[in-house]
Amino acid sequence: MSRFFSWILAIILSWGFACHRLEKEQVVAWVDGHPIYLSDYQERIRKNWMFKEASAQEVEYRLKLRCLEEMIEQELILAEARRLGIQVSDQELEAELKDMIDLNAPETQKVFQQSGTSVIEWKERVREELLIRKAIETALSYQVYVPDSRLKNYYEKNKAQFFLPKRVRIRQILVSEEALAQEILAQLRAGADFGELAERYSESPEAKRGGDLGWVEPEQLLLALRTEISRLLPGQISKLMETSFGYHIIKLEERAERVQLDFEQAKPEIEKILEEEQKKRLFNKWLEGLFRKAKIRINYQLL
Repeated sequence: MSRFFSWILAIILSWGFACHRLEKEQVVAWVDGHPIYLSDYQERIRKNWMFKEASAQEVEYRLKLRCLEEMIEQELILAEARRLGIQVSDQELEAELKDMIDLNAPETQKVFQQSGTSVIEWKERVREELLIRKAIETALSYQVYVPDSRLKNYYEKNKAQFFLPKRVRIRQILVSEEALAQEILAQLRAGADFGELAERYSESPEAKRGGDLGWVEPEQLLLALRTEISRLLPGQISKLMETSFGYHIIKLEERAERVQLDFEQAKPEIEKILEEEQKKRLFNKWLEGLFRKAKIRINYQLL
């Protein structure tokens, strides 16, 4: 998922679950004839807009208006999805659910019980979120285009942002027993192959690759490893190091200094940045259009 859709989905997720009761009398707003019930609005306020110490009455009026505005946005996008004939199939829904959560896990069942939300209700909420995402994707498709001239201009103004940092390519052997670690280190110093010993003894995931961690930034490593690696030359093997994970032996394969990326190397990242910006502008413009066309009535006395 792109950063733009992660951004908009974060907004959608903050909308929370509707409170499906049999009797809903008071309506806080009408959106093209579709009601937004006061009970749902109050539930949204309670779940997403209240501080722990505050009451619903103490929530600022501007925040109440923003909460209602988000609910209206949701209704407008769903209505546009229906108008365009966009649907979410059961297969799409199940694929999304599979990536999100294990519905059979005891922890998951406990969360549903505590929230008072049924699995069926939650699934329909996720279906709505997918429908909203598909509507946005449909509305913005074929509208996003960033010419090379703008990409190059952005690169020239922000060249310092695009570089490969200092990196090291290392191999690692990690074991939980000190005696075994000492034995492995002795074999390495006697000329044994690091990759073979890593495959045979290492308990870390990269063992099957001969302990090859690939290129990493030193800052991503534990302090003890980073300090020891800074003393090594390519081809050298570290001393034995103990951390909370066990006993480490590191081999430094290569070093690479910070490298400035040229335009062609930086271009894919620049395209992502500028496309995300353009999508946000197009989304806001599209949403403004939906607001202008809609008939919206709000009962401000209920806020």
